[in-house]
Amino acid sequence: MENKHGHIEQNRARIWQIGLFSLNNTSTNLFLAMMGYVSYYANGIAGLSVVLISVILTGMRIFDGVTDPVIGYFIDKTNGKYGKFRPYIVIGYLLMAISSLVLFFTTSLVPVILRPLYFKVFRT
Repeated sequence: MENKHGHIEQNRARIWQIGLFSLNNTSTNLFLAMMGYVSYYANGIAGLSVVLISVILTGMRIFDGVTDPVIGYFIDKTNGKYGKFRPYIVIGYLLMAISSLVLFFTTSLVPVILRPLYFKVFRT
């Protein structure tokens, strides 16, 4: 950004802002690493077949491809006190944390016949 004298202006970030920014990226990467473990978990621990896991994961990607433009539309129309993205980031992280904890810690409590449905609901 240049000012009226042709000099480039810089915004100075506070140390806590830099720290929180890096924590945002760290939590995203940890979640993605944990979700890479899902197929092993679903097969080895939850007892689902590999074919069923593949169908569920493929269906989730298709669902994601349909919902992403809708979410993008809502984000574009948001003009709130905390910006466009921040409310959705916070809500998304809360939903991811809750669904991950429920998925990995309560699957053994669900009857075997209902585990595919349970896995689909809490993995999406």
